[in-house]
Amino acid sequence: AKETGLGKYDLEDIEVVGMIRLQIKISAIAAPLSTVFNNNGYLLIDNKNQIMSYRNSKTTELDKTFNTGSFDYKNYKEGVYRDNKSFVIKKTIANDWIILSYMDYEEIGGIVRNTNILVYGITFITFIITTVAAYFASKYISRRIILLRKGAEEISSGNYDYELDSSSKDEIGLVSSSFNDMAKKVRDTLQDMIDTQDDISESFAEILESKSGQSGHHVKRVAEYSAILARQMGYNEKDVHDISIASMLHDVGKIMVPNSILDKPGKLTDEEFDIMRQHVVYGERMLKGVKGNIMQLGADIAGCHHERWDGTGYVKHLKGEEIPRHARLVSVADVFDALVSNRSYKKAWTFEAAREEILSQRGKQFAPECVDAFEATFDQLVAVAKKYPDGHAKEDNN
Repeated sequence: AKETGLGKYDLEDIEVVGMIRLQIKISAIAAPLSTVFNNNGYLLIDNKNQIMSYRNSKTTELDKTFNTGSFDYKNYKEGVYRDNKSFVIKKTIANDWIILSYMDYEEIGGIVRNTNILVYGITFITFIITTVAAYFASKYISRRIILLRKGAEEISSGNYDYELDSSSKDEIGLVSSSFNDMAKKVRDTLQDMIDTQDDISESFAEILESKSGQSGHHVKRVAEYSAILARQMGYNEKDVHDISIASMLHDVGKIMVPNSILDKPGKLTDEEFDIMRQHVVYGERMLKGVKGNIMQLGADIAGCHHERWDGTGYVKHLKGEEIPRHARLVSVADVFDALVSNRSYKKAWTFEAAREEILSQRGKQFAPECVDAFEATFDQLVAVAKKYPDGHAKEDNN
């Protein structure tokens, strides 16, 4: 073959040695070109406007319309068309052949509606799942937040040992862990404050004992008596501890009373007794301005432990429930120890004699509740007196 100047080959000199015949089924070419919907029809039209291949749709009316030889396919330009009855796609392929695909528009609408229903259904189900998940997530978070609030309430109410579950690794778990650390610091700080108040109370007691040698272990015994009575009267252990320590301050005001009156052997004059009575005023005044629960309890006890249930005590002349409850029980403890101990102005009573005296003062000098607690714990009180013997003979107090 000889190439011409136009890039074509001159075939005059080619020797024909054979022929290849290739048969192609037109439907095999046309069918893949129109498979958008299952029920569509198509027509493959040659460049002479003749139908070369076709497939009917399931809509008889449309098949009649498109498969008649009188149908002018050229009315349609390239592209997609629709009217009230049909949906048509026209595409020109090689050699001006045309592929025309058509379908009932209502069927397409049904597919769209079904698709919409499917989309809406999926959306609704997703909404339900999301809502349920959010509900349980919010419940979980709300429950943990409620626990945090409960922890704060417990701390504010004085339960400093309360701890939250901090085992989870989420943000709430981290907050709970921080809360527990904070609560521990609060506990440690408060314990330091309590220990400080305890130390101050004991120091006051030691000063008082050094001022009056005959007082001896009086404040220690009164502290233990008061704890026994408070526990019997239903106080919780924290309050039992606080009342016990505060009771050690009941006579702290005696620091302001001259030793000549404190240690006078025999009966005091009226003037001396008036001075002695002022120790309750001094004690309350000294403690009232000091912050801390123990100091405030101590102020009540110091100022009211000589008040009487019947109102004949000193110096405020309080009566019955007007007297602070913790001061009432310390009053019993103080008098019991004074009765069974030697003093410069008297000999120690026997335990039984002291018991009878206090029982006889029920509803008079002492609150009935406190006397009942005294009677119920009498053996325990005697054991404490024997534990710290101080100037009273054991044989006199069997």
